[in-house]
Amino acid sequence: MSLYKFYSNVLLKGFILPFYYRLLRGFFKLLGVFAKVSLSQFSEDTIIEIILKNAKRKNGIFVDVGCNHPIEYNNTYLLYLKGWRGINIDGNGYLIDLYKKFRPGDISLNYLVSNKEEEVVFNLSNKDKISTIDTGHMNSLGEKNFPSHLKKVMTTKTLNSILSEYHTKEQTIDLLCIDVENHDFEVLSSIDIDKYKPYLIVIEMLDFTINEAQKNKVYNHLTEKGYSLTHFVFSNGFFIRN
Repeated sequence: MSLYKFYSNVLLKGFILPFYYRLLRGFFKLLGVFAKVSLSQFSEDTIIEIILKNAKRKNGIFVDVGCNHPIEYNNTYLLYLKGWRGINIDGNGYLIDLYKKFRPGDISLNYLVSNKEEEVVFNLSNKDKISTIDTGHMNSLGEKNFPSHLKKVMTTKTLNSILSEYHTKEQTIDLLCIDVENHDFEVLSSIDIDKYKPYLIVIEMLDFTINEAQKNKVYNHLTEKGYSLTHFVFSNGFFIRN
């Protein structure tokens, strides 16, 4: 591990940030001042927190597919600090090792998720947020971002198969996050929504436009399953179960 990665990923984010967050929130609470901290890229975690709070869901269960870094630009870390627990899934083994170190209360799995189980090439990038199995997405970003020595052959799993092994049927899924760089619909269609009934689904929708919502596969699938799109932030849709 490089010196930069040690200080940014391990020391600063792993130890100092949780302490700082709790101290900051506690200090402002004593002063009677409302303080809101966001770690997501576009404050998605703040929106998630408000939706779940309004639904009176506390210390719940989340499933995060394409979870990336356990703290930086993460939608569930602030929930984790508040006592929530869940399942984190990502194809990048290095990032999953960080989850196991800094979020030991979660289940963290080095898997790729799709709507069928097959061997695929996982195109890892030094810019880990854009790693993908979608060749079209890779080509649009330029092959130079995906060095050949980082490519890895992996076997995909469906979300149904993962949940059947790691999720207790009695536990409600309060939050499902999906962000897998243009392979999001395949992940979404790999879970039996009628069986697991996630309350809030936050999913990346790169080709979505609000004026042509019916042209989007994710939107149509979720509305047919009884969900309503309540927020859309940059490329992320927020769907609440009716």
